[in-house]
Amino acid sequence: MKHISIIIPRGHCSLPNIDGTHQVFGEVNGFMKAMGREPLFKVQLVGLAPEGQRDGLYVIHPDVLISDIKKTDLIIIPAMHGDLQNALEMNQEFIPWVIDQYRAGAELASFCIGAFFRHQRGC
Repeated sequence: MKHISIIIPRGHCSLPNIDGTHQVFGEVNGFMKAMGREPLFKVQLVGLAPEGQRDGLYVIHPDVLISDIKKTDLIIIPAMHGDLQNALEMNQEFIPWVIDQYRAGAELASFCIGAFFRHQRGC
């Protein structure tokens, strides 16, 4: 089973990226289950702290913190909005974790401006 970590960054981010991605992988697992097969993915929302991220009408809470994830196969970084430098500063704790996971074999994917988070610090 592939482990997928969807990052919930601090600050302004695209919650539809997070929710939609989580839903897609969940649907695939649902199809597998309907066919009598095991799920393909373990999907977790990963944050720096237990508090949720609010955007408009809803809040998304992490399932786990980065310290709880020892090994993941795919890290998904959502789009972030506003001042990019501020977003990097608010989420700098993710950077060594992402680098360590990448060096251990994890793949990285990002949406839109989330790609800059990946490339700013040599991930």
